[in-house]
Amino acid sequence: MNLGGGVARPGRQAASNIFAMVLRPPPSALTLNPQLLRAATFAPYGGGYSFDGGYNGRTRLTDGRFERTEALILRAIRRGGPALRPFIQGIALMNNSSSAKDVAGVDKAPGVRDATSATESPGVCAPAGVGANGSADAAGGTGSLRQLAGTLLAVLLLAACMCLGRGCAGAEGQVILPPSSVAIAADDPVDETDLARLARTDQTALLEMCLTRYDELPVTDYTCTLTRQEVLRGRTQPRQQGLVKFRDQPLSVAIHWTVNPPGGDRVVYVEGLYANDDGVSRMVVRPAGWAVQLATGGSVLREPTAKDVLDKTLRPITDFGFRNALVSILRVGREGDRIGAIRREFEGAADVGGRPCLALMRAIDEPWRDDIPHRTRIFIDRDLLLPIRLEGYDGDGELMWEYQFDDVRLNVGLGDEDFTPEANGIAPPG
Repeated sequence: MNLGGGVARPGRQAASNIFAMVLRPPPSALTLNPQLLRAATFAPYGGGYSFDGGYNGRTRLTDGRFERTEALILRAIRRGGPALRPFIQGIALMNNSSSAKDVAGVDKAPGVRDATSATESPGVCAPAGVGANGSADAAGGTGSLRQLAGTLLAVLLLAACMCLGRGCAGAEGQVILPPSSVAIAADDPVDETDLARLARTDQTALLEMCLTRYDELPVTDYTCTLTRQEVLRGRTQPRQQGLVKFRDQPLSVAIHWTVNPPGGDRVVYVEGLYANDDGVSRMVVRPAGWAVQLATGGSVLREPTAKDVLDKTLRPITDFGFRNALVSILRVGREGDRIGAIRREFEGAADVGGRPCLALMRAIDEPWRDDIPHRTRIFIDRDLLLPIRLEGYDGDGELMWEYQFDDVRLNVGLGDEDFTPEANGIAPPG
């Protein structure tokens, strides 16, 4: 988009292409072809993006800046297209009133080609205010004012797109979260299965059975949806939800936070990769804010136990996993048995996200560490023999942390290719 004369800058032209497509939606009403959006975004840069999602190396920075906003813009248009359209019409009007009419489909401005005649990227409207040779349709004294107003509107539009595209990261209404508490079926008939008997008489043996089952299968990888809520420095954090991929060897974890991301909305960790000078493996994190993504090139490297990381969570990513959870529960339980400071109860049958579970309760009147809850509830999936929900409470009965794992799928065959930054929507670190 060339505002006020001179050579059109690629970034402005890319934005103009996107705005043109939004203003002239296809008959299906505000549903866009992702490939057309990619073409509109990257045509001004010489086609530096391949539709198979790969990097061509020559325009990695360009790809890193725009490809990651593509899905957000698409979701924003689908969710709030009618609300965004006046914004975009205002931008086009500020840039060139005659072209705005053409793009909006009111009156075709002379000298502006139809979408079908745009040669830079087939099926994409020519940028508003740019002729066949890239020259401006408007210039002069009013051009500067229109440029300033259009730029301000564009900034506000981008912020609105980011908010709508992410579901306003923080609004729980955008995603259905599991209930924050689980009802116990106290009136169920007595369950005489081996699992229930162990739950009533020897919870340590039941947890050891779960760990043995995990190792003997063996569980090598899995996917799930994690919902968590934690209390950090005395403040209860918003509930968060993310899509998880996990592999046991080498330890590999990828999380795409979809609700209330904790600083970074995507993270991938593979033991042995991206080590610092001390040999400590680091996570590749995509910052949650679009401005920070632009400033950092789309990714940053962080040690799992760095202070700024643990300021946003109770546990490092290296502690993640069902096996680690079982080992930790057993370790604390054995220590409590050794000093005689623990008691256990079987609360009964429970339903967790549609999965039948056994609800175990463990109480410690005087925890020997601050991170050990006074009361812990453990929900064991009867079929998977995994703790798919964990709750911890302090001495006043207030929540310390809560974790729930839904849609658990074991041994789905995850490999190295599933834990690269690119496979998880993150730009490779520079």
